[in-house]
Amino acid sequence: MRKFLFLFVFAAVAAIFLTTGCTEDPVVGIDPTISFTSDDPTGVNGPYETSDFSVSNVNAFVYVAVNALAGTDDLESFTVLEDGVKVPVDRLSFRDLDANTNVLAQNPILTIGYESRLLWEVGIDPQDDYSTKTYTFQVEDTGGNIASVSLDITTFDPGTPIDNTLTGVLLNQAGPAGQGALDLDAGTSTGTTTGNFTISEIRDWGIDLGLPNDQNWKRQIGPINNTTVHVAGGLPGDFKFTDIATKEEIQGYFDAGSALPNSSGTVSAPVSVGDYFVVKNADGSRYYFLEVAEVNVTAADNGDNYKFNIKY
Repeated sequence: MRKFLFLFVFAAVAAIFLTTGCTEDPVVGIDPTISFTSDDPTGVNGPYETSDFSVSNVNAFVYVAVNALAGTDDLESFTVLEDGVKVPVDRLSFRDLDANTNVLAQNPILTIGYESRLLWEVGIDPQDDYSTKTYTFQVEDTGGNIASVSLDITTFDPGTPIDNTLTGVLLNQAGPAGQGALDLDAGTSTGTTTGNFTISEIRDWGIDLGLPNDQNWKRQIGPINNTTVHVAGGLPGDFKFTDIATKEEIQGYFDAGSALPNSSGTVSAPVSVGDYFVVKNADGSRYYFLEVAEVNVTAADNGDNYKFNIKY
């Protein structure tokens, strides 16, 4: 009897071993993948942005490219979202970068013919308002598995282009008659109290009679005809006069600037090469940015002068 029980137990253990030993491990599925690519094998619209970027023209399409690969299951669909909402089809375009052929725009779009891989350019007509939106590019496979990548597109107001860039020379007010003030619109000099002086926006403050001729020029400027002159403020560390492109920039440097140092804001400190000033005209309709390019001192007479680079 004892021998029989031993054989029975041995047979049961063996059966369990055989049963468990033949059970296969569960299959682990592989999800799809998607990534941005900068490469454009067609050479049409690339290289493409692969991270957040900004645009100023809200009336033109922008382009990115995505590379998606199937995992265990076939790719089934591709969707483009703006802040989590599907982008209207009329704001999208798709192009197969392998074949350089257009793909009929739908959203979502079935990836028929691209079940294992797609390399597509996606054209987007970005948002019309000046804002930042997150655009998500999403693939889904037949098993319901999803992969996505996103980037932010910021649309911004390009500003109002400047009207003019010119140079003007302002002479010592105590020098040649009729040249102690400067019309910043044309870069031409006028007198400070006579003739056509009413068209000028800045003036020179002449000489100090208590000093010898080679030292008496004050090298100070100020407003005229109810203009306002500020020392430019808010300039970036790598600022260059040539970088200024819009009227809004000039006004911004005025707003961030400081009044001229005397109590009424009408007289500058002695002017040096590399100084920056911003002038607001009498009715506030125009702002002028000035770069001091030259300060020329004459020892024998009062022909001293400044040369200004001007943008407005």
